[in-house]
Amino acid sequence: MGSKRIHLPIINKCIKWIFDNKDSSKYDYVEPFLGSGIVFLNLEANFKKYIINDYQQELVLFFKNYSLISRDKLLSLSDKEKNKFNIEKSKEGYYKFRDLFNKGELNELKKTIAFIFLANTCINNLVRFGPNGFNQSYGVRKYSNKFDTILSSIDFCKKRKPVVFNDDFKKILKKVDKKSFLFLDPPYYTLKDRYGWKKENTTFLCDWLIENENISFIYTDILNENKSFNKLIKRYKYKKLNSNLHNSAPKRRAKPKDGKERIEVMIYNKGKS
Repeated sequence: MGSKRIHLPIINKCIKWIFDNKDSSKYDYVEPFLGSGIVFLNLEANFKKYIINDYQQELVLFFKNYSLISRDKLLSLSDKEKNKFNIEKSKEGYYKFRDLFNKGELNELKKTIAFIFLANTCINNLVRFGPNGFNQSYGVRKYSNKFDTILSSIDFCKKRKPVVFNDDFKKILKKVDKKSFLFLDPPYYTLKDRYGWKKENTTFLCDWLIENENISFIYTDILNENKSFNKLIKRYKYKKLNSNLHNSAPKRRAKPKDGKERIEVMIYNKGKS
């Protein structure tokens, strides 16, 4: 997991290769770890149906409620936010607005738009959650210059009509068959658990992909010592990605505390359907 924006060209190129001799419009697109939705929102291929999911409920807010959002509503709530909090310029206002969001008292529309504002104002635009909700730090960034992009994303969703879930990834895998294409970008396997992701989950996912070789998929992770992962990478094709795992400028990136280099890879399979 990490921003896939810089990898969009190679991801779309790989999808094109997977479907070079079959019609993607006859397949379901399934993404069990949606995150920001950057890959889904930039798909070049067309699919029969789009199934998207994330266990973190805030991450699917936009995709559940996009039909409620308009430019007028964005501008109206932005004016109210700026008059009371001014989170683009005020660090104190940002944290007060974040607290308001985490209280859970906003209706669906306001909660969705508030999350859009926070996600585009926080540091590195990289959302993060803890036991008390959204907890990413202030980032001195602007959300108000992203409205055109947000509205374009709404138009994309209206055309694709995604089926949205907020569930465990294992339940989503049960919806997959040989007429599905899977894009998998789970929390990466590290020495410490992250976002509640257990090492056993990596093992389960890799074993599942090995057992279901008929399925077309792309799976991203970092090179690691997990036995099932290493079986997976030997079974299928893969590419190393020139990655920015921390979503920040390379010169500013802190080295891992254990001193080990993190090498991001993309494993992929055409499937046999």
